[in-house]
Amino acid sequence: SRQNGWDVIVIDGTWQQARKMHSKYFPDASNAGLHRVQLSSNVVELLGGDDGEIKGHQLRRHPTKWREISTHEATRLLLKDMHPGGQFDEQSAAMSQYQEILNAAARRQLGPPREKEGSK
Repeated sequence: SRQNGWDVIVIDGTWQQARKMHSKYFPDASNAGLHRVQLSSNVVELLGGDDGEIKGHQLRRHPTKWREISTHEATRLLLKDMHPGGQFDEQSAAMSQYQEILNAAARRQLGPPREKEGSK
């Protein structure tokens, strides 16, 4: 067992693409594969709202609000969960600032977020 920490592999893509890549390339823990981690219930609850700390609700739309999150923001929140007690605050702030740069670039390239169908 690892005593000095964890290696984290992040799969970037849509939820469907990530699930497909995970099942194809990574055996599950019961088969001597990787342990799967997930965001804490507190973070998922934050993602479901309009918390100002969450910067990754950008141009993606999904019926489940917390699935609108970018891979970068989900990774930042996971690392913050893995380092409780403020150990990751400085790095988290830097990643959050970078997320704002990513959001601005995406808005310039793709335009503002589109309204959800049926929300007018």
